[in-house]
Amino acid sequence: MTEQQLEDRAHWEKVGAVSTRIFWSAGGAWAALTLWGLQIGGPGGAVREAIAAVALFVAGMAAAAWLSTWVLLLPARRLKRAEQRRQHVAHMAAIFRDAAASARANGLRLVRIRTIYQVAQRGTKCLVENEDGSIQDVWFWFYFPHIGQVLVVDGGTGYGQHTHRDGVLYIGSHSGQHGVHGQIPPQAWLAAR
Repeated sequence: MTEQQLEDRAHWEKVGAVSTRIFWSAGGAWAALTLWGLQIGGPGGAVREAIAAVALFVAGMAAAAWLSTWVLLLPARRLKRAEQRRQHVAHMAAIFRDAAASARANGLRLVRIRTIYQVAQRGTKCLVENEDGSIQDVWFWFYFPHIGQVLVVDGGTGYGQHTHRDGVLYIGSHSGQHGVHGQIPPQAWLAAR
């Protein structure tokens, strides 16, 4: 957290603590006044009614103070949460940009697993989404991804013997290398879209 965020958090925690103290203090005063009024005033006595009115007023003021504090804080909290969401999305988009640039510089690519349609002993057949939004059939040698994962991979395209299509991306090799070099959070992929 930045210094400003820590200061803001401390400020709002103080405001919340003060409003809570006001509420409980007034509640305690109300209870004390009520008990005191019951002891000194007889049934239907004027003192008892006066103390009950004061206690009721104090309790009402405490509740109003506590409620107004939280009502006043609500818009600030919403704005703060919205700003935190914007910062998170910007951070995730930066992760995606950095990963994509690094992958391209090293001859790798980013893919997001869309669908898994066969899991075999030596690998997995999937449909992936490429950075440009195109969908492609993929065979992962000795790797078993999950739907939604965003992976940094290397591989080459070729003819798919089982799908009878050209342009199948083969990740890794049949000798045991899986060809996955890393992954990034799925939120980063979505933030970049």
